[in-house]
Amino acid sequence: MLRTLQHLMDFAHTHFLMEEHLMEGVHYPSRARDEMIAQHAEFTSYSRLRVLEFRKGALVSVLPLQAYLAEWLTLHEIGLDRLLAEFIREQSIAPADSPGANT
Repeated sequence: MLRTLQHLMDFAHTHFLMEEHLMEGVHYPSRARDEMIAQHAEFTSYSRLRVLEFRKGALVSVLPLQAYLAEWLTLHEIGLDRLLAEFIREQSIAPADSPGANT
């Protein structure tokens, strides 16, 4: 179980770094970027504490962590991740592709 939790933490860290780099690359508005980074930090902090508790034997069940992860990932994906995806889609539409651009 500890190996799985550590793998999850490593994956999240890599994913968050890539996502934060992406936000910089597409010039995502700073307010939205700061909110995303704050959520990443909150997730990392909570998860790290639970892993430490598990290592010490203080966390007798991973069910609370599992519930937290499921809720966080769902809300994050349908919330901030979706807004980022929409922003990137809007930025990728070239002006020449807009209606009436060639008239």
